[in-house]
Amino acid sequence: MVFPSGLVYDTKIEHYRTPEVNRVIARIAELSKGLGEIKKPDFSKFEEKSGLVPSAGVEPAQFPTGV
Repeated sequence: MVFPSGLVYDTKIEHYRTPEVNRVIARIAELSKGLGEIKKPDFSKFEEKSGLVPSAGVEPAQFPTGV
C-alpha cells in the first residue's frame, strides 16, 4: 500500500498530504533530488562544427548509384 495511513486534503494550502511518509517514497524522493536539474546543451562550438557538414545547395543531392 502506498499510503498506509491514508491521504488527507489540507484546505489551508490546498494540497493533499499524508499523516506519515512512506519509506519507499521518501527514498525515491531522496535519490531523485539531483535529477530535476536540467543541464542546458553547450552550443558554443555549434558554428565551428556546422561548417563541416556539406550543404545540399540549390540542386537536389545526388547519391552514388549501384549501392
